[in-house]
Amino acid sequence: MEHQQVSALVAVDVSAAFDTVDHDILLEVLNQRYGICGSVLHCFDTYLRPRTCKVNVGDMYSTIRSLEFSVPQGSCLGPVLYSIYASTLEEVVQSPTQIYGYADDHAFMDSFDPRIPGSEVQALERHQDIAVEVKHWMDTNRLKMNPTKTEFIYFGSRQQLNKCTSQTISINGEVIPRANKVRYLGTELDEQLSFSDHITTKCKKAMYGLQKIRHIRHLLTQDACHTLVLGTVISHLDYANAIFIGLPDTQIRKLQRVQNFAAKLVLQMDKYSSSTTALKTLHWLPVQLRIKHKVLTMIWKIGNASMDCPRCISDQS
Repeated sequence: MEHQQVSALVAVDVSAAFDTVDHDILLEVLNQRYGICGSVLHCFDTYLRPRTCKVNVGDMYSTIRSLEFSVPQGSCLGPVLYSIYASTLEEVVQSPTQIYGYADDHAFMDSFDPRIPGSEVQALERHQDIAVEVKHWMDTNRLKMNPTKTEFIYFGSRQQLNKCTSQTISINGEVIPRANKVRYLGTELDEQLSFSDHITTKCKKAMYGLQKIRHIRHLLTQDACHTLVLGTVISHLDYANAIFIGLPDTQIRKLQRVQNFAAKLVLQMDKYSSSTTALKTLHWLPVQLRIKHKVLTMIWKIGNASMDCPRCISDQS
């Protein structure tokens, strides 16, 4: 955006991704791509199979069926194994298009300068060609791309977006309309990356949770209420808050009002009491400082090659 460019993003939806992982292909990727062999590879094999399942309805059970595909959901290894399984997808996408993925959420993005005639068409053609390759890769790896839930959006300044003319993109024969916002990894991304809708949604959900807690506050000790608010509300406010760095204070104040309400609820203070005092009593950083703390911690980990920092980030530093 700072280079007067527009970025076109396609967020790909994969149907029942964890349930369609082929064990043989996964073990081959572990062996050929990551060098896992011998007893370690055998451990993964025995973890994946044999596994069975049955369905319970009331007091009745279905017959036991063997699971020839899938990785266990709800486990720590499930998302990791799927990420390993899908890691070969990056070989399909060629520069300058970039691919992003976390577990079963995949997206590819390309940038263009709308001031240059034909650049928008070329970028969309690259997207369409890559979508064909991605579809072929998914078919080969027994995954199902769902074009009807795949989303397409432009990111840029208002001035540059006004120069763009395309309102649809064709992905494997499915015409996908251009959206003004998409949901990716639990965040609502709008065309100008203002995050206005995302913050509004986040505040509504947080206040809904706080109102529920408020109804039972008289039954809770302060420690119990503190734990409940941290786990169900504050953690929600903190999720992916690094993307809010640099946003106008008018946006941050919406989140701050929610945090102030939460602090006073825990301490059973009335609404006219000092919010600053409530936050200090609970040792809570205000929202703006929590955002800066998140970003600075990330930068420190990158600069010091922390074990918590993914190599894909530290290698770019």
